[in-house]
Amino acid sequence: MIETHISWVILTGDFAYKIKRPIRLPFVDYREPAARRFYCEEELRLNRRFAPELYLGVSTITRSPDRLQMDGGGVVCDYAVRMRQFASADELGRLLQHDQVQPDELTRFGRELWAVHRGIVPAAAAPRFERWRELLAENARQCVDVLRDPALRQRAAACGAGLATAATALQPLFEARAAAGCARECHGDLHISNVARIGGRLVAFDALEFDPGFRLMDVAQEVAFLSMDLCTHGYVAHGAAFLNGWLAASGDYPACELLNVCEAHWALVRAKVLEIAGAHARVDRFLAHAEQRLHPARPRLILMHGWSGSGKSWVAGQLSQLLPAVWIRSDVERYRVVSHAADAPGEDAVAAGAYSPANVAAVYRHLGAMAAHALRGGRSVIVDASFLARAQRAEFARLAVAQGASLAVIACEAPEAVLRARIGKRQRLGADASEAGVDVLRWQQTTGQAIATDERLPVIHVRTDQEDALDQALRQLHA
Repeated sequence: MIETHISWVILTGDFAYKIKRPIRLPFVDYREPAARRFYCEEELRLNRRFAPELYLGVSTITRSPDRLQMDGGGVVCDYAVRMRQFASADELGRLLQHDQVQPDELTRFGRELWAVHRGIVPAAAAPRFERWRELLAENARQCVDVLRDPALRQRAAACGAGLATAATALQPLFEARAAAGCARECHGDLHISNVARIGGRLVAFDALEFDPGFRLMDVAQEVAFLSMDLCTHGYVAHGAAFLNGWLAASGDYPACELLNVCEAHWALVRAKVLEIAGAHARVDRFLAHAEQRLHPARPRLILMHGWSGSGKSWVAGQLSQLLPAVWIRSDVERYRVVSHAADAPGEDAVAAGAYSPANVAAVYRHLGAMAAHALRGGRSVIVDASFLARAQRAEFARLAVAQGASLAVIACEAPEAVLRARIGKRQRLGADASEAGVDVLRWQQTTGQAIATDERLPVIHVRTDQEDALDQALRQLHA
């Protein structure tokens, strides 16, 4: 049996039974059997959205003259959530600790989390900004109150003041997103100990059932919780992969403007919990994360450049995890902006209109708008497009200046034979978002404008047919 402050979990080998303890705390009252039954049913309802294979039902605990048993005969005296038992070694925190999960698995989890979010009906009564601001202030105050070290208390107080200022600046965005349906009944407690690998894929479990106010939030707040937890535990690449998976699936790049404030808030929550639990040595890293998110370094705007098959997306994907940075792919965003012009395999995308001047202009306008959201949120951005026109590059150079970001262009290069071989392999596998075939390559080579010296762009040349291509990019970026 595992005992928590509000539950008993009985492990049987195949199944786990979670029983609500008959207690009253400031945030929950489980004293009456009817309340325990209600919250068991709530836990089942909420968690089946994330892990239906894990949450099996609500069992009755019955009393007969000689025994208590699950789902047996006799008088019903209590209730339990019945779950499929899994090994603690399969929890995400353990998997990370033992280097048994790669960033790409977090990318998939981010995409699947958005699928859950998308399926949740927007909240009828969206959270008010005043309530959110009060929540940030109250949590910061509690964090200061529990910290015993004067230096840590002072840092937490400064973070609280920073949160108040940043939140006020975000009020119009918060209210607009709430009105647009971004507030949903989320998981509410999405950290690395509440994600596990079940049936070969990562799933969230143990959603917060006892207070709707704690799980009714902007989806950006949900994403920020796990992103913060991954980063503070040292898994920055995994955090970036998760965030980019969710962003690519949702297209919700405006959420980036809320992420830093939300991550700082969750970091203070974790610092408070750790201090209460006696884990004083771990508090500093969470305070440091809150400070960094409230005072981020100058963001970068990185433009990828090159023909189809030049390795732009591979380099961009790797850099997005290592820097880290928000990765915005034209091959993904094109589907949101213009009608898909080449549905049939092998169809000429250029002739079908996917790359008409109007469509190309619309895609680049959209890429710029999404990049601006991320930069305003203090996030570095990699815009993964070909940037073959001088006017496109000039527009994004102006964007970097407007957002106070540093600018770099990574020009990916490879021999013609390599380009064609990569395009052919990509089309055979059919697993990439890019629809560009040899027809697109020919069109690019005919219409593309090489980067001229009078554009005065900081260009990094990378030979992607060489084994050290990524090191080339990183060395020059850092220089």
